[in-house]
Amino acid sequence: MSQSSTRRRAAWLDRIGISASLVCALHCLALSFAVVLWPALWLRQQLFGIEVRWLLLAELALAALSLLAATSALAAGYLRHRRVLPGLLMIPGMLVLGVGVFSQVHRVPGWGTAVVLCGGALLIAGHVLNLRAHD
Repeated sequence: MSQSSTRRRAAWLDRIGISASLVCALHCLALSFAVVLWPALWLRQQLFGIEVRWLLLAELALAALSLLAATSALAAGYLRHRRVLPGLLMIPGMLVLGVGVFSQVHRVPGWGTAVVLCGGALLIAGHVLNLRAHD
């Protein structure tokens, strides 16, 4: 594999990671507003007659995609440019996002969203640094 194709692949991994992290953050913010504006949503577990359990599955899928993209981009980036700064942001970001989504913190109103958003912000910053280091 040529060096330019490796660079393009690594850049795409970062772009996918940035996109997944942004979508995850926007999803968390939107869902937080939905919970504040429609408390009956969680009491009835329905929104316009549609089960809302799929929202939890969407959160888990977005978080898993973000973590997978971050791991792949970080490994590919480090092998290419050997800079540790993206990892210093992305590894804590992955840990914080993982705790925020896959633990009981996720069920605590306000805190769960804040933790996930902090993890997502760290991932986005790490991806941006990783992407810039490829140039």
